[in-house]
Amino acid sequence: HLITDVSALKNTTTLTLSCCAGITDVSALVNVRALDLSGCHNVTDVSALTNVKILNLLGCDGVRDVSALSNAIALSIAKCTRITDVSALSKLKILNVSHCTGITNMSTVSGVMVLRQEHHVRSAERRAGDITSKLHSLLRLPVGFSPIV
Repeated sequence: HLITDVSALKNTTTLTLSCCAGITDVSALVNVRALDLSGCHNVTDVSALTNVKILNLLGCDGVRDVSALSNAIALSIAKCTRITDVSALSKLKILNVSHCTGITNMSTVSGVMVLRQEHHVRSAERRAGDITSKLHSLLRLPVGFSPIV
């Protein structure tokens, strides 16, 4: 079955929906704190996710605006080529911008562990580790026991 409607999950706080191509609307997920939407190519609007702390948008190339994610502390926007500005994300501690060719403004994310895994920058990956796997590990933590959520 193809998952298309997530409205029944509105009270969920930790959720993995990776590679669910049928999902287009995540506006019901207002209570989610940790969310993996990697590979959900048809998601374009994440503005309702204002309470999210940990978010994986790897490959969600339809997303253009992440300014509403101002409470996020860990974010992967790897391969999200339409995002240009992350300056509203001042609470971030971890940010994966691998293969994000359009980002022009990172002015307020100083002090953030930023991973840029371009073909010519392999040492950053070795020093910082694989952010996506760290996000997946964080998503597996029970929310009630996580000091960051």
